[in-house]
Amino acid sequence: MKANSNICSAKGNALFLILVGVGLFAALGFAMTQGSRGSGANLSKELLELHVTEIVEYSNKLRNALMTMKAIGCEDDEISFERRPFDGSDTDYFNASAPSDFSCHMFHAKGGGMKERTYSEDIYDPAVSVTFQQSFNADNRINNVGSNTAELIYVISGLTDDMCLNINEKLGLGAATITDAAFAASGTTFVGVYGSGDATTQNIAEGTVFEGNTQGCIQETSGCSGVTCNHYVRVLIKK
Repeated sequence: MKANSNICSAKGNALFLILVGVGLFAALGFAMTQGSRGSGANLSKELLELHVTEIVEYSNKLRNALMTMKAIGCEDDEISFERRPFDGSDTDYFNASAPSDFSCHMFHAKGGGMKERTYSEDIYDPAVSVTFQQSFNADNRINNVGSNTAELIYVISGLTDDMCLNINEKLGLGAATITDAAFAASGTTFVGVYGSGDATTQNIAEGTVFEGNTQGCIQETSGCSGVTCNHYVRVLIKK
């Protein structure tokens, strides 16, 4: 009887521990769900850092894929960010100069082999309206990066203030907001043509800590339908 009692007691303890574990896991999941809801302004420091890391790592992969395509012969104006089904119907990014074998297509298996990335809605400010949350364009020149021609950049638009500040902190640009009124981003896309970069409306980061850096977050004053908005910028090709 004593042996049976011990066995029953052990089973009971094991069941109790399992139930406790399930309860803790459910509580953790609920807390994470609650913490990730809303505008993103109240995200925990840990979640902010996780989102920032995702953005920086993805942009690094884009840059590496592009350098690989250039190494096999793709010219700067042949790079294409056309998306599926790669039949010319993507009017935002169809590049007539890109080789027909898709070897210079970022998102094609025969080219860069990259997959498009979707980020959590928590990183975006719901009060900001943008044409593209993510875009590739060559209409902006970053001071002290390359020459006097616009760079090819990857842009994430409409970020929350907290996301923008945390991006710059992670990249060593400090905790202060970097503002710039001259940024053509949310409504332009790259189709093989580079802007001159000579017009003042295209020279960004002038006189800020962003100068000379290839990535960071810029706050554009009244740039998104008349509302101040934040853009993550990553230079993919210096010109």
